[in-house]
Amino acid sequence: MSIFYSPVLPKLAEIAVLRAGVFVDELLGQMRFLCKGGLVAVAVAVGIVYGKPVSQCEFREVLMRAHLAKYWDLLRSSYWFLPAVMAIAATVAACLTLYIDLAGGTSANRVFADYAPTDAESAARVLTLIAGAMVTIISLVFSVVIVILTLASSQFGPRLLYTFMRQQGTQVALGVFVAVFIYSLLILSSFKMGPDIPPVPALSTVIALVSAVVAIGVLIFFIHHMADSIQAPRVIAAVRHDLAVAIDRYAAPQSEQPSSFPVLPPLLAPDVVRSNREGFLQACDFEGVLHLATQHDLLVRFRHRPGDFILRDAVLVEVQTANGGALSDELRQSITTAFVFGSRRTVIQDVEFALSQLVEIAVRALSPGINDPFTACTCIDNLSGALAELARREMPRDVRSDEHGTPRLVLDQTDFAGFVDAAFDQIRQQAGTLVGVQIRMLEALKAVGQFVHTVEQRAALRRQANLILEGVAELQLASGDRDAIHARYRDTLAVLAAG
Repeated sequence: MSIFYSPVLPKLAEIAVLRAGVFVDELLGQMRFLCKGGLVAVAVAVGIVYGKPVSQCEFREVLMRAHLAKYWDLLRSSYWFLPAVMAIAATVAACLTLYIDLAGGTSANRVFADYAPTDAESAARVLTLIAGAMVTIISLVFSVVIVILTLASSQFGPRLLYTFMRQQGTQVALGVFVAVFIYSLLILSSFKMGPDIPPVPALSTVIALVSAVVAIGVLIFFIHHMADSIQAPRVIAAVRHDLAVAIDRYAAPQSEQPSSFPVLPPLLAPDVVRSNREGFLQACDFEGVLHLATQHDLLVRFRHRPGDFILRDAVLVEVQTANGGALSDELRQSITTAFVFGSRRTVIQDVEFALSQLVEIAVRALSPGINDPFTACTCIDNLSGALAELARREMPRDVRSDEHGTPRLVLDQTDFAGFVDAAFDQIRQQAGTLVGVQIRMLEALKAVGQFVHTVEQRAALRRQANLILEGVAELQLASGDRDAIHARYRDTLAVLAAG
């Protein structure tokens, strides 16, 4: 009996209540934002229909574009959103099928009588069995998910949990089991209603039976999906897919026309806009800020890029007004709202984060505790594919102009050399005496060198090749291994020189 009076229990209860309060507060905050986003969309639509000036909707438009992408990504990487949607759909389906059973009367029962239990007691037992089985499966599924997430965190890194939680197969499986449980429970509860309801709602019972069979198939799929998703090649492929999507958003296909760079005027005594919170810069509505700069004749210089960690009161942008004066409070608030902060990095506008996920897998594979150079080589191959795709594309300009060619935004962009360093620096530093990894990096640089088209890009690849050779020179390697590395190095330089 002493356990019931243990002083630990009140403390645990207090912690549980606090955590539940935080969760509920975050959930309500997300719901409030989604509702606000819907109202903002209606307000913008009304403004367009009734011909209101665009300037009256500036703040609302910036708020929508900047934050909806963040919250959509948040919903996609959650285990509650899709199951909640499917649970609501199951509730609607239960009401609809019960209405058909009620409205159809005996004629509806005769159509499905051969496929449903003949009496209410038997149907109730079947539905009770289905609901109980779904509760057991839901518990099993959540346990397996937690185990898989724990293994993924320890083997691939905690930042890879973001990729695992975005897998729609797991979310759909959870949603199916929850939906079947809720549907069966609602149909079972209808047996206690008034005399107008048929003794056995045949259609509803048949759909519950079919749903249970489908749920068994989904359970088999879920087991296969989880066993497949924990494999290193599958994890790397998922991260590579996210990286490809991020590259598509970041860099446009290369155009045949040479790019012209506008002349940038100097910033004379600019005003500054500071951050009102602390966290990672997840995204920024550059188009919204460009619109504001065009409307108010501003030149805005960004001091940070998506993925940077921003301190409170840090300078976000420097702004030069047309008359050299200070910004209004409304305009300052509009610019601040264009920046989206969070507690973690995302792939919304952060290509380096997707690169760093592959790098993290490779670095962990090279650690003494795992010692898996084959996984590291697979990551290097995928990194080379991403760099080749970046080389084939046109890097976004540091200066963005309005439709009249006047410079409006000066951005802090990552160039091709920055991506090359982010992809290979940490792997090169961790490779050590693993000759196979060193050779694979040189081969990757050689492969990427076939797609570069500027002197700066070739210089970035050549610099990495030189760093690899310098690191190898300090190692105690067999003469054959050293010769193999030097041969790959010469091949890489030959490809870069030929370009």
